[in-house]
Amino acid sequence: MKRLICGIFAVFMIFALAGCKSGVAGNSRSADGSSGDEYAYSFKGSILEVYDGSVLILIDEGEDIRSSGDKVSVGCDGEFKNGDRVIVYYGGYVLETYPLTLNGAKVEKISE
Repeated sequence: MKRLICGIFAVFMIFALAGCKSGVAGNSRSADGSSGDEYAYSFKGSILEVYDGSVLILIDEGEDIRSSGDKVSVGCDGEFKNGDRVIVYYGGYVLETYPLTLNGAKVEKISE
């Protein structure tokens, strides 16, 4: 009986530890939320406000990230002005604040 209980406990521990694996099949991420690809995701939007070293962007309707929020603050360097259309590339790690916050993202102007 003692062997049976130990065997069941061992199987339970194996499954429990397997559940601690970082990431999800097909969407693997490290502990900091980054994937192997530095800019695995992107979205388009319009700049609402420009600050020293960051911009506030209104995310376009229909973008996947929009399910988390409609605005995002992104740290960036560059010459942007209110109303500029941009595409933002990011690694997938989003701080779910309001507005959303992306660190380590790349912002580029687009013409549409």
